[in-house]
Amino acid sequence: LGSQIHIEFSVQSSFHQPLQIFVDECTATPTPELGKSPRNYSIIANHGCLVDGKVANSQFLPRRTPEAIQLSLQAFEFVGVESDIYLHCQVLVWDPKVLLDPTRKACSF
Repeated sequence: LGSQIHIEFSVQSSFHQPLQIFVDECTATPTPELGKSPRNYSIIANHGCLVDGKVANSQFLPRRTPEAIQLSLQAFEFVGVESDIYLHCQVLVWDPKVLLDPTRKACSF
């Protein structure tokens, strides 16, 4: 509890045009199915903002390549729930040559 968890999302674009990856939203739950969870905790919301950084030591790490994005998430638990924690994330892949869309971002607080 409180340790840093490092997570990387990446896309392989060897047979395709260059791609850039974004994490649009990410929610933690104590159940494997997001829709059936009695509790949830929003980690990434608002099209790529790491809202967990407002209350914890969590942040996006500097990008090394457009095809990968890393974040450092402070470990936590659901109070009164003794189970694994599941992350449910929506990831988007974008053509970096297309004009920037304000909903394609990775912001930390």
